[in-house]
Amino acid sequence: MTYSTHSPGRLHWRTRSLLAAFLTVVFAACGNLTAGGFSEAEVSISGDAMDPAIAPATIGRMPRLAAQEDEDDDDDDDDEEAEGELEAYLELFLESEVGERVPLTDSEIEVEVDLQGANEFSTGTRSVPADRYTALYARFTDVEVEIEGGLVVDGQVITGRVDVEFEAEALEVILPVDLRLDDGDRVEFLLDLNAQNWLSSVDPDLQVVAETFFANAIQVRVR
Repeated sequence: MTYSTHSPGRLHWRTRSLLAAFLTVVFAACGNLTAGGFSEAEVSISGDAMDPAIAPATIGRMPRLAAQEDEDDDDDDDDEEAEGELEAYLELFLESEVGERVPLTDSEIEVEVDLQGANEFSTGTRSVPADRYTALYARFTDVEVEIEGGLVVDGQVITGRVDVEFEAEALEVILPVDLRLDDGDRVEFLLDLNAQNWLSSVDPDLQVVAETFFANAIQVRVR
């Protein structure tokens, strides 16, 4: 019969020591997850902001179909823009390079802006982990416009309500960004809904716009 050379007391002591050492390593590793600190992020939303050179949300952005190809048309007709208000319900997230989504809104928000970019809606400042982010993710559940004037499609004057027609319960749009946030940084995004672009694609009879035109027109940039 073989006996252990360690008494039960010494065995328990060694087990406790090993467990304590293991937990120390685990807690240290967990602490490193938040070692990067935190940054601040804000999103401003415009119905149709001015057009600096910014990247489109997706490849294959739809052209502004309302543009006239007839060179004999008056310049005033080319410059005419739709007037009215846009209302949208959406949630916003920042997406990290490993695919984790950090909320920029507590829940779904209601956004009301004009169609010509005179005013903007702000989500307010949110604290986000310092990290590298590769996309702004937007989930829309409703987008509608009240046209007061200025929209002419196929020679037909469009006024009243125009809806973006979703194929499913919600429309998810991923807008690429390339941003590294360090501890203490602050960033502001401008989410441009580019209403003048996709409103020109409205069906004059149904007064709806296909979600593809809407999604391909949205743009984002870092201010």
